Amino acid sequence: MIVTVTLNPAVDQTVQLDRLQLGAVNKVRDVTETAGGKGINVARVLADLGEEVVATGLMGQRNQQFFSHYLTEHQITDKFISVEGSVRSNIKLVNGPDAEVTDINFPGFQATENDLSLVLEVIKNAPAETFVAVCGSLPPGINALAYGQFLRAIKSLGYRLAVDTSGEALKRAVAVKPDLIKPNIHELSELADQELSIESGVTFANQLIEQGINQVVLSCGEEGAWFINKYHRCYARPDKVKVVSTVGAGDSMMAGYLFGLSKNYALEQTAGLATACGMKAVTQAGVGGFTLEDLKDFISGGIIP
Repeated sequence: MIVTVTLNPAVDQTVQLDRLQLGAVNKVRDVTETAGGKGINVARVLADLGEEVVATGLMGQRNQQFFSHYLTEHQITDKFISVEGSVRSNIKLVNGPDAEVTDINFPGFQATENDLSLVLEVIKNAPAETFVAVCGSLPPGINALAYGQFLRAIKSLGYRLAVDTSGEALKRAVAVKPDLIKPNIHELSELADQELSIESGVTFANQLIEQGINQVVLSCGEEGAWFINKYHRCYARPDKVKVVSTVGAGDSMMAGYLFGLSKNYALEQTAGLATACGMKAVTQAGVGGFTLEDLKDFISGGIIP
């Protein structure tokens, strides 16, 4: 079983327009709306791959039914803690034949440190050695210090901790020495306080391993990803595919990697599965909806020890 934690979920709306005109009435050609947030995306892909998943975190009361229906539909156990207010809305305006995207992101509910303690009580019910994946940004009211203390509490309970976040939250996470972090090259550069190339990023990731983090997945976009642990490292180079949308690709990679770890796959096999999940994700609109069988065509020999 894997537990995912989403502290700042979102309702993701993608709005298709023939042409966006400022200062005018714009008619919508098509709109899709789905439950979002990095941890929820990870949970969806894991469940589709066949893993038992519990999703927890904080959820705005006004959106609880919408998210609960989504999680139930995809066979994810819903253990979210309800807080007053609404989750944030992320609107993507897709403009014209060139599909130029304009993002409009709203703020969400206000949370408190006491809310984190309630989430921790949910996590405590998980079996020993469970992977707990804490993914995404922090809601208003939760600062990076409180976030670090929350992660430390999870780690102290003996769970394996995976973190996918950025900025000050990532700096606090690194101090806790989680079992896994998954920064992209830009997030790792921010952590290092300097611009990193892929080569220097791998060097810095190795330094994090030496400081006590068990595994680093360094995502480099279309250039692939490095998968590094204390004993070994490998580079996964994706094949060329037609890109439909990059939304959720990193979350899909995280899910594939966690799935491989939960099954005790070797590093190269885990890296291959994670890369396949990311490749499959960019060939479609929306997150998830594929099984292990669907990934066979995306798992190739592009793994370099």
